[in-house]
Amino acid sequence: MLFALPISLVALVLQALLVAASSRDLARRNVSGFVSVQDGAFQLDGRFYRFYGTNAYWAHTMTDNELDTIFNDIATAGFRVVRTWAFNDVPSQPASGPYFQILSGGSATVNEGPDGLQRLDKVVACAQKYGIRLILTLTNNWNPERPTPVSGIPRGSLQNDYGGIDAYVRNFKPGGTHDLFYTHPTIIDAFKFYVKAVVSRYASNPTILAWELGNDLRCSSTVPASPDCNPKTITQWAAKISGYIKELDSNHLITTGDSGFFCLECPKLFASTSTPKRPALDGPSFDGSFGIDTEDLVAIPSIDFGSFSAKPQVLLSAGILTKANCKFFIPNNQIEPQPENVPCYGVEDFEATYAISSWGSGASFNLKPFPTSPL
Repeated sequence: MLFALPISLVALVLQALLVAASSRDLARRNVSGFVSVQDGAFQLDGRFYRFYGTNAYWAHTMTDNELDTIFNDIATAGFRVVRTWAFNDVPSQPASGPYFQILSGGSATVNEGPDGLQRLDKVVACAQKYGIRLILTLTNNWNPERPTPVSGIPRGSLQNDYGGIDAYVRNFKPGGTHDLFYTHPTIIDAFKFYVKAVVSRYASNPTILAWELGNDLRCSSTVPASPDCNPKTITQWAAKISGYIKELDSNHLITTGDSGFFCLECPKLFASTSTPKRPALDGPSFDGSFGIDTEDLVAIPSIDFGSFSAKPQVLLSAGILTKANCKFFIPNNQIEPQPENVPCYGVEDFEATYAISSWGSGASFNLKPFPTSPL
């Protein structure tokens, strides 16, 4: 079936998560059974916790038997962490398939039934059965409106088919800009309402490794940004939402889910230091054009670790990632930049050799593609 497609770097965001809270006084350290962050590393029960993980955004759309097969295969392959969507927003109740929330008529209704959050319960239970921990993503930057379903492709086949930021904006402020999600009080309250429904459900469950605020947060998507949106907009929002989650749940880690972009010359709200600007660090990845300042985001007291997206095909073709800047693309890994003679190759070599081996050697875990077998 379509949901069991192989996971690849082309189709998904391959995220490697880097410890960022090495010196902060976190709300929770070394609570038995829960993954924590201390001294720049993930820890579990007082011991260094290093692992490989993979993405399976579609997990909650699987049947119980399919879930069992998938998590068994993932565990057998040696993966210990799965990142998956903990949201599924729709404008009306679908004819079939799960959904977690209806966003319609300026209101929001959470579905806690068998085709709602109980499906997420199944994912959590199955992950626990196979000793896998979950990173649960709470929304998505990308949700293009599709008035006419694509023929032959069921709802939920694509990672941007599950609602997200633009679904909130379309519901509460039709015609509004993407960044209203981060600033409009009604939308913020609606998102917090959903966050509370999900986070409270698993606050005491150690199967959850972390809450991810959103996938690839930015000022814009297919819905444009207002001229007022800038890195401070998203940083202030992330501080507010992550602080709220900590009030609900002091047991779990929190990450923003941004793609690792920088704003080298931006004033900081939380970070005390920043990467100096240099000729190789130029363009939208480093000037705040996307509304992301990773260095400021990871300095938020209620954010426990940071993230970056490794999609070499897209980044290289768009000119965002270049041979000149690739070795500095993720400077927050708490390791030295790669030597000058370390090349940044094309797609295959870059993915396998640099993104996984070089970046992974200094990170506390890697997320790699997991080729699930057709069901």
